[in-house]
Amino acid sequence: MQLIERESELSTLSTYLENIRTGAGTLALVGGEAGAGKSALVSAFLDEVAVRIAAGSCDGLSTPRPLGPIIEIAAQLEVDSALPRDELFAAILDTFEQQSTVVLVEDLHWADDATADFLFYAGRRLDRIPAMVIATYRDDEISSNGTLTRLIGELTRLSATRRVPVVR
Repeated sequence: MQLIERESELSTLSTYLENIRTGAGTLALVGGEAGAGKSALVSAFLDEVAVRIAAGSCDGLSTPRPLGPIIEIAAQLEVDSALPRDELFAAILDTFEQQSTVVLVEDLHWADDATADFLFYAGRRLDRIPAMVIATYRDDEISSNGTLTRLIGELTRLSATRRVPVVR
């Protein structure tokens, strides 16, 4: 897909992807308002990468499914999603060490607390794992969403985290 005026963001994501070749992963927070083109940007980027990709989406349900996107990702990585939570998190990261991986978590603004926990868990370890985690979210919903507020605040303090703003 050809994107117009997104060369800078694509280049930034490509730079972060190059880091995994040295064993240093990145958690890329792709934020922008609804309709800004976050998903289109990430889709165009993923169309060009030559590593394993796993993706999951948070759903805008009144009661989000616990670990919804993480269970989707685990299935794609052939990890048993019935494992206890801590073992599931570790098993997913173990697959990253076996093969460079890009993981996408879409619509973080709808994430449940357990999905937020996984991202924080992964983010604390990514600086030494050959993986890139991309999380998209609506940055205009941070102040009205306690889970997102806490998560973005915690993640931005981690050395592996990078922000990729998407503006209209």
